Amino acid sequence: INICGIINVANSLAAINKCVFEEKLFTMKELREALKRNLGGNGYDKIRYLLLKVPKFGNNDDYVDQIAVELYDAYAEETEKNLNWLGKPWRPSGISVTAQVIHGNACGATPDGRKAGEHLCDGSVSAYPGTDISGPTSLIMSATRPDHTKLQSHLFNMKFHPLAIEGPIGSEKFIALIDTYFDLGGYHIQFN
Repeated sequence: INICGIINVANSLAAINKCVFEEKLFTMKELREALKRNLGGNGYDKIRYLLLKVPKFGNNDDYVDQIAVELYDAYAEETEKNLNWLGKPWRPSGISVTAQVIHGNACGATPDGRKAGEHLCDGSVSAYPGTDISGPTSLIMSATRPDHTKLQSHLFNMKFHPLAIEGPIGSEKFIALIDTYFDLGGYHIQFN
């Protein structure tokens, strides 16, 4: 069983907790109305701005990373409670491949600041594009927080400008980054 969008859910739950319950920047009713209006117009742009400012997965921040860990643990546990046609437990997996585009097209606006129809987060432990602002090491720290042994697979995508890993020194740093990911328990990584 593959899942798509858990990082969006983690980011959304962090945003709800921070904006509605902790800082009381707006109410749940106001958030629901903003989501119905696709986070735009009539002052809802401000709500979206506040949602986008909340810590996001991929920055080595326990505030949101721990939510992702709990979601993946619950997903794995619930999936394995159900038996497949062979009478064996289903195996949870986290490879979205390109499903994030299709699912995102069918999904309304979400409390992480994502507008209706926009893609969901790619992979299963990748940051939502543009939200990983603390560098590649922080991204790897977040990506390895969920227990990768509980799922049949986890997909992690990283993007680099070619100049960032150019030449012998860039290659050494790139290899060290990959080694660190696997040393911390990572399962699968791919690069653009």
